[in-house]
Amino acid sequence: MVDFQYVCINQARERVSGAIKANDTDEAVKSLQAKGFMVVSLKVANEAGVSAKSTLADRMMLLADKIQNRVPSKSVVFFTRQLSTMFSAGMTLERSLDMLAKSEPHPRFKKALQHIAGEIKKGHRLSEAFAGHPAIFDRLYIALIKSGEIGGTLGPILSELADHLEKSEDIKRKVVAALYYPVIVLLFLVLCVAILMLKVAPMFADVYKSFGANLPAPTMVLMSVSNMILDHVFISFILTLILLTIAVVISQTDKGRLQIDQMKLRMPVFGSLIKDSIMARFSRSFSLLMSSSVPVLDSLALVAHAMTNVVIEKAVLKARESISRGRPVYSALEESRTFPDILVRLAETGEETGELDKLMLKGAEFYEKQVDALIQKITSIIEPFLIILMAVVVGALVIIIYLPIFNLGMAIRKGMH
Repeated sequence: MVDFQYVCINQARERVSGAIKANDTDEAVKSLQAKGFMVVSLKVANEAGVSAKSTLADRMMLLADKIQNRVPSKSVVFFTRQLSTMFSAGMTLERSLDMLAKSEPHPRFKKALQHIAGEIKKGHRLSEAFAGHPAIFDRLYIALIKSGEIGGTLGPILSELADHLEKSEDIKRKVVAALYYPVIVLLFLVLCVAILMLKVAPMFADVYKSFGANLPAPTMVLMSVSNMILDHVFISFILTLILLTIAVVISQTDKGRLQIDQMKLRMPVFGSLIKDSIMARFSRSFSLLMSSSVPVLDSLALVAHAMTNVVIEKAVLKARESISRGRPVYSALEESRTFPDILVRLAETGEETGELDKLMLKGAEFYEKQVDALIQKITSIIEPFLIILMAVVVGALVIIIYLPIFNLGMAIRKGMH
C-alpha cells in the first residue's frame, strides 16, 4: 500500500484535502470518486510537485539540445504506435525497444532508442528512460507513461498516447500546409526583389552613366540601396547573423516569448487558426490525462507545459491556481478570459455530469473541425491576395528601374552633344 496526499472538491463544492492508502493511483482515484469527490490533486506523500520554472539558460540549453538531437515528430508518432502494438501483443518492453531500435532509419532517434533499451535492461522504468531525452519526449509524454506504469495500464496508455500524437501531428500538418504556400510565395517575392535590385538595377546604372544622364529620383534611391548592399556584403551578412541571434535569444526570454505569442494570436485570419489548433491540443491533452486518472491540478500543470503559446500557457496555469483554491474547472477557465465560451460550457457540462474527460474530447473534435474549415477559408482568400501583392511589388520595382527608359532618347541626344 502507498500513502497518497489528495486535494478534492466535494459535492458541496468545497475544497477538502487529506491522505489515503491505496495500491496505485487508479485505486486511490476510484476510492475518492466513490465518496463523491472530484480529484483535483493526488500525489505520493513527500513526492515533488510541479517542476520549478525554467530559466533563460535552461531554455537556451534545451533549444540547443533540440536542434542538435532533433527527431522528426512523425518518427516519434510511428514509434509510439509500434511500441503500443508490440506491447499489447505480449512482447516485453526490452525486446520491443530492441526491435524498434534496429529498424529505426533515423540515426539520432536510433541512437536514443538504443540508449533507452539499455536503460530498461538495467532495471530503469520506461518513463525514467524517456526522461533522459527531453529533446524527443516532452513532459506530457513522460507523465502519461508514468501514470500507466503506476496504474498498471501501460498498454492502453500507449495506445491512447499514439492516437493523441497522430491527431496532434495531423493538426500540425494542416496548419503548416496552410502557412506553407504564403511563405513560399513571399520567399519567391524576396528573391525577385533581390535580383532586380542587385543584378538588373546596376546594369541600367552603367548604361545611363555612359551617357552622362541623370536618373529620376525613385531610380536614384533604388540604385543607392543596391550599391550599399553590394559594397557591404560581408558586413550585411554579419549584421543579419547578429540580428537573428538576438531575435532567437529574445524569443526565449519571458517578455519576448509573451510578446511574440501575443502577436501570433492577433494576426488576421492566421491568429484564429493558431488559437483553434492550440485549443484542440489543450482539450485533447487534458482529456487524455483525465481519462488516465491523472488529477486535475497535475493534468493542467502538464498541459500548460505542452502548450506552444505562452499566452495560453499562462492562462492554463492561472486556471490551475484558481482550481487549487476550490473553484470549479469551468469557472477557472472562464475567469482567465482566454478560453472560448464553447470550451467553458463543455467543461461546465462535464463537471455536472462527471464526464469532464469525455466533454473535453468533444471539444478537441470540435476545434479540429474548426481548423479544417479555417484552412479551406485561408486557402481561398490568401491566393488572390498574394498574387496581387506580387504584382504590386514587382511591378513597382520594374517601373522604377525602367522609368529612365522613357527619357532614353533625350539621354542619348545629350550624350552625342
